[in-house]
Amino acid sequence: MNVCLLYSDREFDWEQKISADRRQVAQDLNLDVLLAAARGDDPVLATAVEKVLLVGSCDLAEIQFRQEVLKDFMAQVPVLSELYAMAMEALEQRRRAHLGIFTRHAESMMHEAIPLLRMLFEYLEKVRDWVRAHVEDFRSPGLQMFGQRLEQALDDSYLNQVRDHLEALAFRQGMVFSAQLGPGLKGQHYVLHQSPPAGHHWNLNFFRKSPETYTVVIADRDESGHTALGELKDLGLARVARGLVQAADHILAFFKQLRMELAFYLGCLNLAQRLQEIQEPVTFPTLAPANERVREASGLYDVCLALQLNRRVVENDCNAEGISLTIVTGANQGGKSTFLRSLGLAQLMMQSGMFVAATRYHGNICSEVFTHFGRREDQTMESGKLDEELRRCASIVDGLQKNGLVLFNESFASTNEREGSEVARQITQALVESHIQVVFVTHLVTFANQWQDSAAPWVQCLRAERRDDGVRTFKIVEGAPLSTSFGRDVYRKIFGELGEEDPEAS
Repeated sequence: MNVCLLYSDREFDWEQKISADRRQVAQDLNLDVLLAAARGDDPVLATAVEKVLLVGSCDLAEIQFRQEVLKDFMAQVPVLSELYAMAMEALEQRRRAHLGIFTRHAESMMHEAIPLLRMLFEYLEKVRDWVRAHVEDFRSPGLQMFGQRLEQALDDSYLNQVRDHLEALAFRQGMVFSAQLGPGLKGQHYVLHQSPPAGHHWNLNFFRKSPETYTVVIADRDESGHTALGELKDLGLARVARGLVQAADHILAFFKQLRMELAFYLGCLNLAQRLQEIQEPVTFPTLAPANERVREASGLYDVCLALQLNRRVVENDCNAEGISLTIVTGANQGGKSTFLRSLGLAQLMMQSGMFVAATRYHGNICSEVFTHFGRREDQTMESGKLDEELRRCASIVDGLQKNGLVLFNESFASTNEREGSEVARQITQALVESHIQVVFVTHLVTFANQWQDSAAPWVQCLRAERRDDGVRTFKIVEGAPLSTSFGRDVYRKIFGELGEEDPEAS
């Protein structure tokens, strides 16, 4: 049985590695804040949400498949919680059983595996009955197909047959083995046969023609004899014991996969509930193919900032149809980096199949998402800050594919204006020519003006809004780059009015 609630045709691989670049994206976008909201009281939820977010998907059909499943669960929150609790309870049986840890004897393994299997099949039946009770309420193909698979695999006749087999393996009528003599008169080809039915007795076969048999009776105090008998039983039961353990592992793997895939959706519900508490909106985005260039949003906000402040934050609208390069300039502390994070988080959330933090969002998917944010200078003095920035940029380029997205935040500002602008221009131009989308927050005026002056239809210039009195609205609007970032506003806010002797006062 396969769960297949994240992909329509396969299960999610929870063992796949997350690259260092992806970990860097999580750090730059403050993803830990989002994960803490998704976690609730269960760390498994945060693990699942993080993995799905950072792996993402580039397939429109897969993303829409997850959206529909999530919509079903958002409409029926208690239903998801019930199913998740069943998966957790089933896995708890494995912890109690300690299957195969303390023994290597086949008979002991069977004595542990059979009760475990009975309990696991009870939970499988509970899951199947749960699906029967709710399948008519599901609208998503994912949950409908999940129900169909369970019905086909776990019909009543199959479950009854399993119970009969497990009862037979209790060997209430004794065990029947056959074996052959091998080299050195050692036994080989041990085979366990079906036990005689209840009420059957060997006397019934007394007058039937049968091969000559021999009976050995072991005395109660014959420890060596009992040890030898135990070894023979282990040889006869070995294949059956391995089969039972494998069956238990197979069912446990199903419940583990079910728990993890449900954990992603339950984490999404926790996140949605937290945002609802602070009255922040969410919406399911509409998708465009990767080769298109479109980003249209209303009410877009930084979900992690809203969670940190525990209140509504400033929202932005954007319209970037046909845009490959977006340059964001403007006043210091005007909301540029926050806007950049809101774009990155929306892209990750969209491509994981989640809702996004906006009232409306329409965007193209990307093959990869990378971030290049400013870092503190290397304290070991092994290299300069510009060298460190260029090394990180080279690492990003190595992992990039066509139709990727790179978010730059104050990059290459560690050198002078002329050199920093030229480095930024060459890197940006190479990326755009390679069909990579770029959003660049910068104070490099020369760099920004070069693209503004180019008048290329695929370039968009945005600016952090500042009123005439110096107040920041934290809105990002269309506008050409300015020659100042209004650092004097920040100075006044902290230290008061500038003195007449200050060179910036003139």
